[in-house]
Amino acid sequence: MTTTTQALVVVGAGPQALTCVSYLLAERPGLVDELVVVDPRGWLVEWSEQFARLDITSLRSSCVHHPAPQPYALLDFARGRPAELLGNYQRPTAALFADFCASLVALHGLHSRMLAGQAVRLEPRRGGTVVTLASGAALAARRVVVATNPGRPVVPGWAARLLGSTPSDRVVHSSRVDLRGAELAGQRVMVVGGGLTAGGLALAGMARGAQATLVCRRPLHRRTFDTDAGWLTRRELDRFHATTDWSLRRRCIDQARGGGSVTPAVAEALRAAGERGELEVRPDRVTSLSGAACGPLRVAFRHGATVEVDRIWLATGTSVDVMADPLLGDLARRHPVELVGGLPVLDGACRWPGTDVHVMGRLAALQLGPVAGNLTGGRMAAERILTAATGTPPRQYPVPAGCVPEDGLSQTGSVPIR
Repeated sequence: MTTTTQALVVVGAGPQALTCVSYLLAERPGLVDELVVVDPRGWLVEWSEQFARLDITSLRSSCVHHPAPQPYALLDFARGRPAELLGNYQRPTAALFADFCASLVALHGLHSRMLAGQAVRLEPRRGGTVVTLASGAALAARRVVVATNPGRPVVPGWAARLLGSTPSDRVVHSSRVDLRGAELAGQRVMVVGGGLTAGGLALAGMARGAQATLVCRRPLHRRTFDTDAGWLTRRELDRFHATTDWSLRRRCIDQARGGGSVTPAVAEALRAAGERGELEVRPDRVTSLSGAACGPLRVAFRHGATVEVDRIWLATGTSVDVMADPLLGDLARRHPVELVGGLPVLDGACRWPGTDVHVMGRLAALQLGPVAGNLTGGRMAAERILTAATGTPPRQYPVPAGCVPEDGLSQTGSVPIR
């Protein structure tokens, strides 16, 4: 087994990984020579493909939520492209955001720091961690950041038997829906879910000629962002940090996210489609699904109705459980940590206790709050990791006093990144 030593290994190459790297390099530019980013596909490939598959043309986040440490960097980049900043909050189009991220990758020369591969094992040792890849290669790192933001598709029991059924995968989770080149004219598509993905899929299906039905357990909830804007302010974050009971924090996270919501613009588009007779919104629950390998799918509802459709798209979200993630689940078995509702109790630097392994994304929610998995959460985590690695105090987001060591020293006694 070949082992090389690096100051920092980042596992994952999505927006949160880019955020962490951008923050660290802004403070320590020379770190780029001792940085390795491990990902099977490359910078933001999976993120970009998800937007393309689901025909998502703009972000839900405002223009100040992005991977660069300077809050207005995206606005500066967008000069000359004002039409790609949408609405009151100047939400970037997907194309603008992708170009901005590509500019950060080019600025720091990060393509040369990419190692194509899959991390399969983390072995913390005093003074660092060994990251083993599926190829058998190994990287010894002073500090590791896991920014894979894993989630498992939530599939209702009634749909499990026919999930991925042939032909043409008629019952699929939204994580596998691919609208690129889809021809749906004359087809009946049922979308299950009450969040923005569900609303977007219903609109996209109709745009491709389908007759759509949107099934949600409750009337659609309108909200500009995926949580109330208060979760981006000190008021709510201070209350969250003051809660020392991890179970209460877990409950608060679930309540804040509230089972999904749609933006006012999408809600209005859905309402207009309903008035035109192109969409039926059905607040109900499915009780059973039947169908053969070909022919219509028969869907029965709790209130007694039965309908026939050609396709079902499950926009039912994803769940997060550290033990279901191969990489971090293995770490948890060998370095046990307190778990609350599938989330690990990390230290104030979003670090696995007793190691120099930091975790970003939804798995850091007990420290960061309900926005941990989105772009804002990436900025919050990056600030804490920066403080732990360099001693630089957090600038934008509140951190409880003493939460993150300000001398840059980790709990395992390794030296800070210089």
